[in-house]
Amino acid sequence: MTIKKRIDLGNTTYFVEVEVEYKKKDNLLMLCLKNYKDDYYDGGDLSVLLEKLASKYSPEVLKKYNTGIFFLDDALYLYDNIPFLSGIYDFYQNEKDNIPHSTGYISVSELDEIISRNNIKMM
Repeated sequence: MTIKKRIDLGNTTYFVEVEVEYKKKDNLLMLCLKNYKDDYYDGGDLSVLLEKLASKYSPEVLKKYNTGIFFLDDALYLYDNIPFLSGIYDFYQNEKDNIPHSTGYISVSELDEIISRNNIKMM
């Protein structure tokens, strides 16, 4: 199952994507992170983390990544702070009709490749 949660960084809306699955633990069915070593998942905790990242967001924190590509710097910021993501979507809304004008997506495998090829320092 895929969960997407919204985060606004500056004037841009993103949706972070997290892969989860149901697992039986101590005879209880629980929603857990898929493909991540620490599989604990709590949607409320993720929401709090996203709020914290949005409040700390600034051009200064993006200097660490310095790719020269706005979307990529934001994606690296999110991935650096939420390592269990599976992907990141960006959405641009048409102000006139309030509907999506365009969307973009980058997967974690693409981010990992960019980080490796360009020697980007992550936490």
